[in-house]
Parts: sequence; C-alpha cells; structure tokens
Amino acid sequence: MKFYTILLCSLSILSACNFSKKKNDQGKALGKPGDVLVVCTDDLWLSGDLDSLFIKLAPAERPYYPTEYAFKFRQRNVVGFNSTYRATRNILIVERHNNAQYSPATINIMHDKWVKGQVVVEIFFKYIKDLKALTSQDLAAVTEAYEEAEAQRLISHYNAKANKTIQKEIMEKYGISLNLPTGVSIVNNLDDFMRIDIPDRSREMPLDGGSSQTSRANFILSYVLLWQREYTDESYFSREKILQYQDSILKKYAPHEKKGAYLTTEYDTVVYPVDKKFEINGLPMIEIKGQYRIGGRNDVFMGGPFVSYSFVNPKTSKIITLFGMVHGPSEPLLNYIREHKALIRTLKID
Repeated sequence: MKFYTILLCSLSILSACNFSKKKNDQGKALGKPGDVLVVCTDDLWLSGDLDSLFIKLAPAERPYYPTEYAFKFRQRNVVGFNSTYRATRNILIVERHNNAQYSPATINIMHDKWVKGQVVVEIFFKYIKDLKALTSQDLAAVTEAYEEAEAQRLISHYNAKANKTIQKEIMEKYGISLNLPTGVSIVNNLDDFMRIDIPDRSREMPLDGGSSQTSRANFILSYVLLWQREYTDESYFSREKILQYQDSILKKYAPHEKKGAYLTTEYDTVVYPVDKKFEINGLPMIEIKGQYRIGGRNDVFMGGPFVSYSFVNPKTSKIITLFGMVHGPSEPLLNYIREHKALIRTLKID
C-alpha cells in the first residue's frame, strides 16, 4: 500500500507541473502561513474521522514546547468552494466516491493548480476504513510539499525585499550574503557577534542590558543572532560543542535587563536540543532546534523556541552560526521559526 501512495504522489506532481503552466497568469496564492483549507462535507469534518489523518500530515515540531503542530486545518464545505477559495495557498480536498478505484484511497499532490505558489492535495476514498488506513502510510511527501511551498514563499519575499545595507555589513564581517528583508535593524554589533531585530510584531527586548521597552500590544519578539569562531577540527562541528559555545555567547552578549540574568539553552529532557546535518548549495551545515530560557536568576522567567545553523566558511575557515529565536507568551510561534529556517536558504558565499 505504501507503493501505490508514493507512485500516485509522483505521477500527480508531474502532471501538475504541466497543468500549472496554464494557470500561472491567475495571480498568487493567498491565505495565512501555516493554514490548510480542508474542502470536505460538513458531516465528514464533524465526524472526527479526519483527526488522526491531520496529526499524520501535520506532525508536532520537536522539541518545541508547548506542542505546536505543523499546520492548522480550517474547513470549507465543498458546496461553497468557489473561485475565491481556490486562490488559497494550501488546500486539502477530501472526497468520498462510490467507485472501486478509490479503495484503497488515492492521493494526488498538485502545485500551482489554480494560482502560483499553491499546493493542492486531493484524497479520494470509497470507504471510511480506506481513509483511516492512510494514517498507517508514509505521508511525508504531503507534509514536505506544504512545508516547501511555505519556505519558497518566504525565500521569494526575502530575495525581493533584501536589505542591501545590512547585507553589506554581514558580508564585510562574516564573508557571507544573507537576504534579510527591509525593515530589519542591527542593534548590537560587537566583536564577532551581531544581533538583528525583525520588526512588525515585536517590541524592544533589552538583550544588550538596556532598559527601554515599548508598550506595543502584540508581544512577538523575533531576532537573528550571528557569531563566528575559529575552526580547529571536526569536533567543533558537533551538536554539544556548538551548544557549549552558544551558551557562552548568549551569556556574554545577551544579558537580561535584570542584573545577573542572561539567555541560555534549556537542557530539560522534554525539550533537549535535536540536530540534523544537511547541505545548502553543497555547503555542509548542522541544524539545531531547541528552547532557550533565562539563566543566572530564579526570579526571571522567559523562554521560547530557537533554531540555529552552523557551518564552516570555506574562505575564512571559521564556524559561523545563525541563531534565530522567537518569544511570544501564549502565542503560536512555529511560523516565525519557519522564517528563520527560510532565511538560511538565502545564504551565499561569493
């Protein structure tokens, strides 16, 4: 059964690429990042038969806490699924057909079906048992299709709105190019460390020991920290070594406004940092995801998710780390982490 799912996904992707050429003149995909519009009958939506499928398609992002799933699913009845809703960025169509060819269920993944930058996934089934059986299948191709589309939208935005001034400063200091969008600002640039604020939904957080704060109601903080160090041997490119140096950098350059308090990594077993190695444009790097917290004092509480990317600059033989952090009490933060994940994919070393 795994074979048919993968085969159908592959075929549908190929067919969608040809189909999309006829649809690209109809505008760009709309909707909120991380949302998936589910087109199905009201009865199916309310039955609970889709719940386990949603968890499979949108797994929880480890090791972040509290648990946040990859996507939020919102429903639209098939009767009201008109041209307005067909412009949605992420769509999941789940339909029951009284046809033997849909037992077992079939899955089609299509790109740019009605508008640019869109992913449409169709699931057709005959029996509820066939629908439920999908939860035992490998559906990573569906999740990856939605995630890659989200990343490409962000990358396109960064490339189109690149802040040339900050891009130049990063190049001069680290020898790399990053397409941070317009509106960001450098608020700390000392030694081999740089802190960049991402605006729109943030208020000032005194990482540098200052005390100024604004009263903006939307309390979402998002920052990019950059640092570099000499690369001596391969052991420096391990998770534990990177985290050890990360904590020393955060303690030195990211103090809290209250004396003795500073940012540090959370090592509780529930949220212990996880890592993976991969390449961007042939450049090996390590991704580390985890939580940060306040260290040094027991009366100061603050924390949130981070994602970091470390790699060796082949021209300077230094390890560079890009550390993206988000803070927003009681707020979903995964979309902000996606922004940091997309940022590293604009990396260039000239």
